[in-house]
Order: sequence, then structure tokens, then C-alpha cells
Amino acid sequence: MTVCDVDLINNSLTTIKNNLPMVDQVVERCDHNAQELFVEVAQQFPESEGKQAVIEFADLSNIDEKMNGVNTLSCEYLSFGDVWVRGRYIVSERDENGRITHLLWMLEDIDKEKRARDALMKKAEKLTTQLSSAAEIYISICDLDIRRNDVTPIRNQNPAIAKIVGSCDHNMQDLFFGIMEGLPESSTKQAAIKFCDLSDIDERMKDTNTVTLEYISYGNIWVRARYVVSERDEEGKITHVLWMLENIDAEKKARDRLIAMTETLNKQIMSVADIYVTVHDIDIVNDTFIEIKNTTRKVTDILRRDMQDAQNVLYKAMNRVTDPSSREHILEFIDLSTIEKRMTGTDSILTEYLSDDKTWRRGRFVVSERDEKGRITHVLWMVEDIDKEKKSRERLIDMSERAIAANEAKS
Repeated sequence: MTVCDVDLINNSLTTIKNNLPMVDQVVERCDHNAQELFVEVAQQFPESEGKQAVIEFADLSNIDEKMNGVNTLSCEYLSFGDVWVRGRYIVSERDENGRITHLLWMLEDIDKEKRARDALMKKAEKLTTQLSSAAEIYISICDLDIRRNDVTPIRNQNPAIAKIVGSCDHNMQDLFFGIMEGLPESSTKQAAIKFCDLSDIDERMKDTNTVTLEYISYGNIWVRARYVVSERDEEGKITHVLWMLENIDAEKKARDRLIAMTETLNKQIMSVADIYVTVHDIDIVNDTFIEIKNTTRKVTDILRRDMQDAQNVLYKAMNRVTDPSSREHILEFIDLSTIEKRMTGTDSILTEYLSDDKTWRRGRFVVSERDEKGRITHVLWMVEDIDKEKKSRERLIDMSERAIAANEAKS
């Protein structure tokens, strides 16, 4: 934007090129006071972190010290109009003692460049922070150069592995095979050896940039190994991958325990469910339900049509499969709007009713989930065939009543 000659002997300015009105005003004001003007103008710049630096840059009183051994000096600063500028001094003449007598003073508009660079720097800093945080998770991170069969260690907590990796001399693949061959015998060892074979890495990672494997490592510790593509060539072939190793021993064992508990619980639930004709989990909050077990064809026909609107669907199903003599009672019992009140202080309520095929059933609500305030959010609706039990019970009652009546008659 500006090129001026600064005469340090006469302390004057001469314009060579300029398209800034402000500079024209400075040159016009200059009456053998260039150095004072430079500092005065710099002091008027907008406040910024670099303002003091540009004031010192504008001070030409010690220019020989600042430019000792160099012929150019630059400074980037925030100028008027919130625009970033690069100021530059270039030595154009020295006296016989090497002291500077003339400088070129040059101003360049770098606003777009500076802001783009700052934005990129912020991204880079953020990425560095993220990578540093992520790196704490891993016990080993290495950059694998597929083409050169070499490895660059980034992080290795295990000194033995660090030593092996550090000794790599374009034999990375053999080193990794050796590490995997030394793993303790387990059901995962062969998978680990195959996983570290990079000969088919392009095929394995054709449509992805990351693959993982969990295996038992040294010390019988579970680890998760991960390849992350960090570079491909112009044909899409992988040239570099990150090898990242994470200790997941506690996570894996906790997960295995949870799976075992889930399987056991599932078996227990299914054993309990064998008692029942139908079992449904009802979401009270969202008025939806999930079928767990259903052996009643008539109910199935209704439920298949709509898994939403739990109250209405349950009402239609029970209305169809209940004998008229029990219908009013059962429809009142399955009213979900009153279930909170009816189940205060208990997790189970039940009733008996006569089905449409003249068999006795027992319907039961069991609380399966409550919120943090203790309000019911889920209940199980379970229907049990109790026809034999009911009729056997009634026969026993009838026999008892007859025996009592006979004894009374004898008396």
C-alpha cells in the first residue's frame, strides 16, 4: 500500500508509492521530524495485544541496534479501521561505518491473510488440545509408514514396547508380528496377529478410516487396538496409519459381567414369563408398550395393528377376550389413569376375571420402573391362566362348606 524513503540523517520522509490518505497527511506534516511522527501515529493505533510492540517498532532511535546484522525488519499490527497491516523496514543505504542512513518504509494490507491464519491457528490449537486429551487414553500411539515399512513412536507407556519400536529400521511389519507372537496364549491371539498384518490394510479399510480389535495382551490385560488412517495417496491407497492401543481391562471385564448378568436375568424373566399367557411392558409416560410374550391370537391381532396408544389398545384387547360377566370389572382394573393412586405403597396389584372362552385368568400389574420422585413410569401387564387353580379352589371351598353343613346337621 505504501513505500516511503526514510532519511535518517535529515529525519525526513519521501513518498515513492502510496494509496493511503493517512500516509499522505503524515508526509505533509513531516518537517524533519519523521521519527517523532512514526511514534506518534503508532500510539494512536487501536488497543490490541501487539500495540506496544508496534510503538517500539516505530521508534527509529535505536534502528541500528534493532537491525544489527540484518537488512529487513517487519512487524504485524492492528491499524486504523480494524485492519491488520504488516510494516517493514528495508535498509537502502548505510554510511562508511555501516550505520543506516536510509530506510524503505513499506506497508502491506495483510488483513485477510492474518485473519485466515489466526482462524487456522485456533483450529490447530484446538486440534492439538483434543489430540493431547485423547492421547491420555492410549498406552501406545505410533505412526506407521506403510510404504517405508517404518514406525515413528508418538507415545509408549510400556518401556519394553518403546524399546522395540525405537529399534525399527524399516522392519516395522516384522517387529509387530514379533510383539503379537509373544502375546500370552488366548482365544484372541490369532486374531491379534492377523490384525497387525498390514499387507491387506487397503482392502480392510477400503470404506472406512478406522478399524478396531479387542484382545488379551501382556499381563492378561484386555486392550483395544485401533488403526486410524492419517494419509492416503492420490489413488486412495493408505500410506500412513496411526496405531493406537488402549487399556480396556476394567471396561471389558465390567461389560462381560453385565452381559452375564443380563443373560442370567433374561433366563429368569423368561422362566417367570412361562407362567403367563401374555406379558407386556407399558410406558405410562409415553402411552406405548412393548410385547414380551403373547400366546393369545385374539390379542395378537389387535396389538399388531398399533403399538402406540397403550391405554386404548389394552382396553380393546381386554374388551374382546373377557366374558361379559367380568368385563366391567376388568376394564376398570386396567385403567392406567388411576394406577399411580392404586399402587401407592406397593409394586404389584392383581385381579381375577373370566375370559370369553369361560376360563379363569389372573391379571397383574407389576411396577418395572419409577422416576427419581418415585412416580411410576413403566408397568408390566401380565395375564396368567388360573382356570385349574380357580376351579380346584372352588371345589375345595364347596367341599369344606358341605362338610361344615353336614357336621351342623349331625349336631
